[in-house]
Amino acid sequence: MRVAIIVTEIKSDLWDKSKGWPIAPGFHGEVKVAGIGKDQLLVLCQAESEEQSEPRAIRDSRQKTTTWLVDLSNSASYENARIYVAAHAGFVSFNELRTQITNGRFHAGAEFSHQTGFVRGLFDYLLELFDKVENDTFEAVVEYIGQRQERTYAERLKTLKHRVASIFLPVSVDLYAWHEFGFDDLHLQELRESYEMDDGRLDRARSLLYVESSAGDNVEKLVVETNLKDDESWTAIKLLLPPKSVEPVPEEVEEDEANGYKEFFSAKYVLDNLKDRDGLVALRKKLRVKNTFGAWCKELDRHLAQLVDKVNR
Repeated sequence: MRVAIIVTEIKSDLWDKSKGWPIAPGFHGEVKVAGIGKDQLLVLCQAESEEQSEPRAIRDSRQKTTTWLVDLSNSASYENARIYVAAHAGFVSFNELRTQITNGRFHAGAEFSHQTGFVRGLFDYLLELFDKVENDTFEAVVEYIGQRQERTYAERLKTLKHRVASIFLPVSVDLYAWHEFGFDDLHLQELRESYEMDDGRLDRARSLLYVESSAGDNVEKLVVETNLKDDESWTAIKLLLPPKSVEPVPEEVEEDEANGYKEFFSAKYVLDNLKDRDGLVALRKKLRVKNTFGAWCKELDRHLAQLVDKVNR
């Protein structure tokens, strides 16, 4: 038996369309059910939260909703079923479903938004299914969830990769222009004026890379959900731009460890010395030898691209 569980909001079209469906017995969350031959379609209303801040409310709701899904999938009624989940974007942890639903029965999960568009998406297929609960529309949704899962991960990683690159690209362009003009004083002064108030580029990038720094989508979350947390590219990224909580201090790390973070230290040195004349004068001496910042950016982008490729395989 296959079970497709649709997670939605109580005010959504999908929830309204399920009015009149029987309530699934013996479950603490509101779950409605419709049978399609040997398969079943379930609709679950995502958990609400009393947290005041939006990021905390989303995390609280996601944890509660994910727990409900695990309990439902492992209940006596569905303990032998193959599970497919379509969820309102951001409100389910697919990685937890993958690890906590017993016997590897979680087959695929995909997110959707409650909007139709010019391009047919998962929400369009769900509307058709809820309007016409039968085998053909059920098969279309199950197939789409399986296909969309992989595409979603790749698209989200690619978007994050581009956003990380956009944080450091202006610096790379300005340093290249300075090089082309022979590291002259005029461009030095322009750089100082441009970056005097500039701050936080590393932390902005970390918010796209790491769970600890992010309230939204991030690379670490997708890496864990796609079982790439031990991948060499992810390991390299953590050395090129380590999480804030473990950021090394050059004077406090052993020589072998410092060598692993050498490219990060060089990139941070560049960013730290853009803001004043003395820093730029010191930076000019190093850049005459090698543009370490440009090399660091390329390496970071290359390893993020490799993660995208691996998700696509």
